[in-house]
Amino acid sequence: MLPESLKNILLNLHPLEPEVLNEIAIRLKLMELKKKELLLRQKQVYTDVYFIEKGFLRSFYEEGENEVTTWFMKEHDFIISVKSFFDQQASHESIEAIEDCVMYYISYEDLMHLYEKYHSFTFVGLMLTQHYYKQSEDRLFNLRKKDAFERYQYLLETYPEIALRCPLKHIASYLGITLETLSRIRGRKI
Repeated sequence: MLPESLKNILLNLHPLEPEVLNEIAIRLKLMELKKKELLLRQKQVYTDVYFIEKGFLRSFYEEGENEVTTWFMKEHDFIISVKSFFDQQASHESIEAIEDCVMYYISYEDLMHLYEKYHSFTFVGLMLTQHYYKQSEDRLFNLRKKDAFERYQYLLETYPEIALRCPLKHIASYLGITLETLSRIRGRKI
């Protein structure tokens, strides 16, 4: 089954023939994930790419006894651990559900098959890659070039749903600050 939200996203990126959409629907699988359940564990190979129909997740890695949050994903986002997925190597990060999730996924092999068979779908993949690469560059620039207050302000302005749906400890970890520092920043009122 091809959910309407995913179909609309794909078609807004590039026109796709009905046969492409039908084959995606055949290869797509449904998955439900409960809050606090891991989608991926660090050191596992990432064999699938996911589309979030409903829910909220975070990616993180372990540094000693601490978890360092690297990003958040929500409805209509795609989840992929890029290096692990494309190189079929162990992942450097884990992915955890912050809320109950409903997702659709497709395997590496099925995705490569679709890319080889349908050039229009390959273009969709290119557009998605560009979108997420630009988003990643913006996030990295924000984390490296701005102070803690500016990083938090950017997060609120650009991704307001994170502040509404995510525990503060994960936001503090993502921003590279302590929970106490985040509390002081939040007290400043932007």
